[in-house]
Order: sequence, then C-alpha cells, then structure tokens
Amino acid sequence: MGLFLIGYEKLKIEEFVKLLKEAGVDLLVDVRQNPWSRRPEFRSSSLSKALKTHGIDYMHIPELGSPKEIRKKDTATMLQLYRDHLRNQNTALETLKSLLSTRRVALMCYERDPLTCHRIVIARELLLRGVIEEFEDLRAKNLDLM
Repeated sequence: MGLFLIGYEKLKIEEFVKLLKEAGVDLLVDVRQNPWSRRPEFRSSSLSKALKTHGIDYMHIPELGSPKEIRKKDTATMLQLYRDHLRNQNTALETLKSLLSTRRVALMCYERDPLTCHRIVIARELLLRGVIEEFEDLRAKNLDLM
C-alpha cells in the first residue's frame, strides 16, 4: 500500500502526527532497537497512545533496530554494517512485507536525515526484494533516496 520513512528529531509530537496523517499512514513501525527516548512523548508507551487517538497503530520491531555496537561507528561504516545485519533479519522483513500488503506504513527512528539512519537501508532492501516499488521520507521529500 505504501512505505514512508520519518525521523522525529526536533519535531513536536503534534507536527510528527500531522506528517503521518497527511500521508495517510495507518501504521507506524518503530525500528529503534530500544523504543526509548529522552523525549518522553516519543517513548513507545506514550507514542502508542498519542497515535491511537489519531487512528494510527503502533508496532515496535526490535529486530530491525541498529545494534548498539554498530551505532558507535561513523555513518558510512554503520550503514554498511547494518546492511550486513539486516540480511539475517528475514522474519522481521517478512513481517514488514505482510504489513505493506494491506497498510500504509511509516518506519520511524530518530534522525531527521534519512541518509544517516538505518531506516534508509531497510527501505532499500525492501525495494531490492521487490516488496515495494518506491518509498518516501516525510521530512525529506525533495531528496532522491532510491
């Protein structure tokens, strides 16, 4: 149905929800390994409640998170190591494939710039596997992400 990417960096929860609603997203998939944030409104329990009031479901798939040891690397190295990690996450990718057949899904992490976040690797992997034909970042609409 549709894949979108979004990072919540420097967004208010109201702005975040507005972007999701404008895109018609009905399921937010949290791809952080640990769904915790220094900003309480973006912790899984608070976020799930806020989204529910707007008709958006929430799901956390920790297997799609970037392992802690990978996150400590520079961006280019982190993205390459995450690609390797993702190849072993077939169950999680199959879950996403199933969801995408009936839902408008947004993958969420922290970073505003999708090119510095592992969510871009997930989207490109789904593209390579033929699960999706395109995707869009809700905060970087003018970037060529493919």
